[in-house]
Amino acid sequence: MSGISKRYAKAIEGLDLENLYPLSEAVKIIKDRSSVKFDETVEISINLGVDSNKSDQVVRGVVDLPKGTGKTLKVAVFARDKKAKEAKDAGADIVGAEDLAVNIEKGEVDFDRVVATPDMMAVVGKLGKVLGPRGLMPNPKLGSVTLELDKAIKSIKAGQVEFKAEKAGIIHAGLGKVSFGEKDILENISSFIDSVQKARPSGAKGQFIKKINIASVKNYGRYGFDPSLIVPTSPYNPNKMWKRVVQIIGKMKNPTYFTENQTTSVNPHNDLEPQESANVIIDHVLDGIEIAKKNKLPDRIIDFIRTHHGTSSVYYFYMQEKKF
Repeated sequence: MSGISKRYAKAIEGLDLENLYPLSEAVKIIKDRSSVKFDETVEISINLGVDSNKSDQVVRGVVDLPKGTGKTLKVAVFARDKKAKEAKDAGADIVGAEDLAVNIEKGEVDFDRVVATPDMMAVVGKLGKVLGPRGLMPNPKLGSVTLELDKAIKSIKAGQVEFKAEKAGIIHAGLGKVSFGEKDILENISSFIDSVQKARPSGAKGQFIKKINIASVKNYGRYGFDPSLIVPTSPYNPNKMWKRVVQIIGKMKNPTYFTENQTTSVNPHNDLEPQESANVIIDHVLDGIEIAKKNKLPDRIIDFIRTHHGTSSVYYFYMQEKKF
């Protein structure tokens, strides 16, 4: 147990982390072993048998959780005139048009979701550099570009969750709070898994859902999580999830410079010289070490961050530099 905190060691005491726990038992373990003073998020992570780099294997969707998320989301809406009034009446926190776009360009992004009427997309589209990397760009396929503002806003407020498989084919989502009843958490999980199954792309071959883990999470966000307890609901060791956490820690400083965080066609490397781009890639290892030390991560995690990219050249940008 060296290299992990005393609190985490106590949380996993007596658990067989190589075992496959039924979902109902996994949820019970999460609830029974919660030891913090605040209400943790119950997170699900699903490893899919897809290659997210291929256009016919993209997994993305939205689900209305029957028991909500336990979190109040702030919704910003782009709309004019009667539709602006409809948005306000439906409970939107921020409503505007060009004025809202100006505020966003200034860095005022104090909301969790964005909805827009179709006629406003000419304005919203110019905000791709700001909204895209944050996963906030409205999408008609997800119902966030719509004339039915009342329905869209109320669904988000009631506990609607968007999901998208990241580059490694993994989906993360918060599906409630530890304080929820076991049946409520299980109902949310079942609805989420059903929605993911229905979103199976035509290009997916073989086993679609390969692994599921349930975790209690202190800080849930788009670029990773801080688990208090991970309970496997598959035959694989959930500690391997730390490898993914390690890989993204250093990228938190400049997330949009890495392809897995680029949700639009905008690539900031296009504005840099090859040497500058290579430095950004190389420096994320040092940034990761700094962040890990600041947050007192175990030495074994820091050692992995230090060595996980080896000593080879940043080949792509090396070849770009040779062209000049």
